[in-house]
Amino acid sequence: MPSPAWTYSDWITYAVGNSTRLTRLRLHIQEVSDRISNGNIQTEGTAHSYDFLQDYLETLSKKEVEEAALVSAGLGNRCSFTRGVPYGKAGA
Repeated sequence: MPSPAWTYSDWITYAVGNSTRLTRLRLHIQEVSDRISNGNIQTEGTAHSYDFLQDYLETLSKKEVEEAALVSAGLGNRCSFTRGVPYGKAGA
């Protein structure tokens, strides 16, 4: 059975907590939902069932909750810098 072609499955390539990642994840959830709602499809005279997509959708939905929490907390795309003291200048 051929795998479904997804437009937004690249959501996982974006940084964790990034709003673009969350947006693309939500779009991917929508396209998976659409595939599920269309039910079985015909390919070259053979019917295929995408019942397994329901589990995948549940996994994506849990991930969406986690990502939304990170984005709303502002934890995405954070960097921290420490100020160093030049070697041999400590305590000066």
